[in-house]
Amino acid sequence: MWPRCSPAEKALLRSQSGRNNARALTAVPCDPALQLPNERFRVVLARRLRLPLLLLNSRCEGCGARLDALGDHYSACMRTGRIQARAKPVERAWERVLEEAGASVHFQHLLQNTTLPCDPQDWRRVDVLATGLPLYRGRALCCDATMRSPLKANGAPQPGTAKYDGATFRVAEREKKVKYQDVDACSLTELLVLAVEVGGRWNDTAGDLVRRLAEHKAANENPVLRRATQRAWEDRWWSLLGVAAQGALAASLLAQTGHNLVLDAPAAWAPELNVLLDGQRWAGLE
Repeated sequence: MWPRCSPAEKALLRSQSGRNNARALTAVPCDPALQLPNERFRVVLARRLRLPLLLLNSRCEGCGARLDALGDHYSACMRTGRIQARAKPVERAWERVLEEAGASVHFQHLLQNTTLPCDPQDWRRVDVLATGLPLYRGRALCCDATMRSPLKANGAPQPGTAKYDGATFRVAEREKKVKYQDVDACSLTELLVLAVEVGGRWNDTAGDLVRRLAEHKAANENPVLRRATQRAWEDRWWSLLGVAAQGALAASLLAQTGHNLVLDAPAAWAPELNVLLDGQRWAGLE
């Protein structure tokens, strides 16, 4: 099948591969934050199978281009507001993950309100600022979440995405390090670019953060349960992140207009350890 795929199809297949890429489809819906409405679930399936969607518009409200039935244009067009709107649920999911791991979390925090040497007119915000964790040498974690499409708005693959896994991540990380150059260089902070592609692939930084958080969360448990507890927290957090990312993408595609579109993340509750381990059993993890 692979040799017969077009460059765009190869780019999307790579975007749909990798660890934890399909958590939106395998999450146990025991929490409002782990549930997808029927119409969004259908969009997630259709996108993975490259089946056509019934969109409510024939032309893009941002640039006027003719829309494709696969949702590729809306996934990449920056002029509609859809890409900006779909970011918030993912940012909220990372906020929830860090809170459950025990961090003190600040959402959309202005850099000028920290002790970093910033201009008073600097209006840059950090998506999630987390402190109080003994990770990354105790530095404050400045997390910037982003979702990238391996395809351009015209359906052509982004450079390198048909040949290399996660090619969009290198671009995203380079852009964020330029934007937050002072944060990246500061000895008090650790800049973490937490990137996901529309197909579900996560970058290595996101994978490393979830693993470290789960190890920290399970460190004080009984040694007999420590490994199972770590795996259970990892499973929960990847499910939260996967459902948030794919649900937000689906909602942004289904909306009639992207202008002033607001997507809110559902509230989540942190389970007790016995409930968490029982959820791991139902998920069929080893």
